[in-house]
Amino acid sequence: MVAVAEGVVDCFNPCARYAARMLETEHGLCLLAFADRPEGRFVGEIMGPEPVHVDAAGRLVLGPLPGTI
Repeated sequence: MVAVAEGVVDCFNPCARYAARMLETEHGLCLLAFADRPEGRFVGEIMGPEPVHVDAAGRLVLGPLPGTI
């Protein structure tokens, strides 16, 4: 496994998402994934797109650009 960046790869047990895909959109990068058992039960739900940005060190970071919210 190659970790692309802190915050993008789910390293929690249990993980929060699975089968994720990085998409390049007109608004920038985003992560689209299935929710992995929210509230302890399987629902097969697609999570809303989560913004991704590149930090100063060149790493992909899950979340909006700092100062944009």
